[in-house]
Amino acid sequence: AAIAQVAARHARPFLVLRAVVDTADDELPRAVSEASAGGHLRLGTLLSGLLRRPAELGSLLALSRRYRVALSSLARCARAGSLGPGLDGGKP
Repeated sequence: AAIAQVAARHARPFLVLRAVVDTADDELPRAVSEASAGGHLRLGTLLSGLLRRPAELGSLLALSRRYRVALSSLARCARAGSLGPGLDGGKP
C-alpha cells in the first residue's frame, strides 16, 4: 500500500501483478511448513522432513513446477515493456 500511495502522490501509474501458485485444494507439505517456520527456509530441516515423509515429495515437486510457471509468467509481463493504456509511462 505504501508504494501505491507514493505513486499516487506523484501522479504515476501503479500496477500490481500477482501469480497464484497453489490451488484451493493444495495442502502445503508438512516438511515445507516445518522448514520455513519464521519465514526462512532451512534446507536441512526440509530434507529431514522429506526423508521422514517421502510421500510429500510428489506434492512438493508439483508445487515447484507451478512456481516456475508462475515466475516465468511474471517475467514475461515485466519484459513486455508496455502494459496497456495509461500504464506505459505515456509512451504511444
